[in-house]
Amino acid sequence: MSNDAHDFHRTRNLWIAGALMLACLAAYWPALRGEFLWDDDRHVSENRALRSFDGLRRIWFERGSTPQYYPLAHTTFWVEYHLFGSRTLGYHVDNVLLHALNAILVWRLLKKLSFTDVQGWITAWLFALHPLQAESVAWVSERKNVLSLCFTLLALIAWTERGFPIVSLVMFALAMLSKTVACSMPAVMLLLIWWKQGRVAWRDVINLVPFFAIGLLGAWNTAHMEGGTVGAVGPDWDIAMPDRAIIAGRAAWFYAAKLLWPADLIFSYPRWTLGRGGVFWLFPASAVAGLAALWLLRHRIGRGPVVTVLIFCGVLVPAMGLFNTYPMRYSFVADHFQYAAGIALVALIVASLRRLAPIMCVAVMALGVLTWQRTHVYASPELLWRDTIAKNSSSWMVRYNLGVILSAGGDTNSLNEALRLFDEVERLRPQHEHADLSRAIALMRLERWGDAILSYHKALLALGPPNSGPENRRVAEIHDQIGVASLRLGWRDDAEKSFRRAIDVDPRFRDPYAHLAELYEHEQRVGDAAALCEQLLKERPSDPPTLLILARLLDRAGRDRDAIERYHQYLAAKPDDAQALTSLGILLGRTGEYEEAIKSFTAALAIDPELESARSGLGMALMMKRSGVATQPRR
Repeated sequence: MSNDAHDFHRTRNLWIAGALMLACLAAYWPALRGEFLWDDDRHVSENRALRSFDGLRRIWFERGSTPQYYPLAHTTFWVEYHLFGSRTLGYHVDNVLLHALNAILVWRLLKKLSFTDVQGWITAWLFALHPLQAESVAWVSERKNVLSLCFTLLALIAWTERGFPIVSLVMFALAMLSKTVACSMPAVMLLLIWWKQGRVAWRDVINLVPFFAIGLLGAWNTAHMEGGTVGAVGPDWDIAMPDRAIIAGRAAWFYAAKLLWPADLIFSYPRWTLGRGGVFWLFPASAVAGLAALWLLRHRIGRGPVVTVLIFCGVLVPAMGLFNTYPMRYSFVADHFQYAAGIALVALIVASLRRLAPIMCVAVMALGVLTWQRTHVYASPELLWRDTIAKNSSSWMVRYNLGVILSAGGDTNSLNEALRLFDEVERLRPQHEHADLSRAIALMRLERWGDAILSYHKALLALGPPNSGPENRRVAEIHDQIGVASLRLGWRDDAEKSFRRAIDVDPRFRDPYAHLAELYEHEQRVGDAAALCEQLLKERPSDPPTLLILARLLDRAGRDRDAIERYHQYLAAKPDDAQALTSLGILLGRTGEYEEAIKSFTAALAIDPELESARSGLGMALMMKRSGVATQPRR
């Protein structure tokens, strides 16, 4: 090829790549300013590991500091959190640009595998704008999907160069550190070798041993964490191997069908009813029969079709129900599970229909419109859950999540709708402790105190006796809220018992101390209330809210010097509390320390110039100082 022709092709490809990126941004525009969705709190918005440099260390070296051990994906979240904080636009734009880059890398890989430029670009565009990919791209938590595929494609491209095995291995390791679904890549390499050469030599297998070692280690770690840390154990995952085989066969056909006809896409699909009748066995049997037919026809139609189907199924293996994953609690399939697998089938279709390129271009535009429509539901959690309920009426999980969102809204209509949803959750999923808790919270906001107490007691029954850690805190929170509701009903003795139970379950939990202290204070038991605060400070030294409550109690008890000391401790942590500065100033004035009182009132007014109590206190302190009243000795 001449230099002019080479420059022309290079410029053309750059224009196509740029257009593809713009098309992706346009298709995903409705979701770019979307809110954080399900699980995004655990991965990003409420993830404490993203807050500090020590958190970055924990991401890499402490298993359990993040929901899954995907340290490279969480490192990107760490960087973004320090750039964008809780503003979601940056996270979404990065996901879309990574997805567009993946499409360009698909073109590059196919070109290395002897596809024409036209075939490669059509495959890349179909991949980029297929609505089945919306879940991986518009959902911030699935950064791990798009990032892992990016490094997987880079690893395959470097491997095809034959001169960069170390680069390929490093890229594969980075892919595994993003999401271990990349573990199937070494097997994909063997299939591509057989497709190109017609055989696999021992040298090829030996060269891939390091890849298999990394893949197996990462897969084992993820499987171990799914069961131990994530919690993919219990009745929902106790599935016999014959049933798993049926699920795997049905999943393979499900994903192929959605790829060819992306209608009725759902964020959470209905969980299939398990059965072993003849109809159910048709799924795995027909899949195996199809593979066998392609194998027998390989000399007539080529090795490409059987290799493509094997790659498609092989990449899907981690998410086909053969191994426990937490989402199996709700559904056996999800759009984001096939993010990488679908590339193989799309490439086969494009290569088989190479004379129908114009039709493919029309398909690209149609898919782009469908993606644009689909991404609207990813703009907010409420939109996503309402869309899912409309298409999957059997999901208790979706009802629960929508109910939680509505109950946070606060208006009566939303709270009543939330209660209806929680009732439906109980019908679909009896003894769901989270639904009972959320129902109780909604009832508290509606001031239905008696009903709330009943729901809290049901949640306690579902949780069972406290053991340790987070469960202790949850049980303590329930007892504390039962106490609050009892207090609202005037049941003071019951409230005191509930607060005491909460303290016994979790002595470091602050709320029941504060509520019990308020109860004692109302009953003029100031000494008991102060003793409670002192008890909490032994568990949580320098706790600002407790210090403030204790300072006020000591003030009421006439223990001025002790109250001043506690106010100083509180203000060391909360120096911008104008009301506390004013209270301290009043105490200092009462003890005759007018210079210190003037400083305290002045600091309060610097924060809140309209604070009348600080203004009058400052005037009084200045007047007393000028009158020459001697400063009283400190007590």
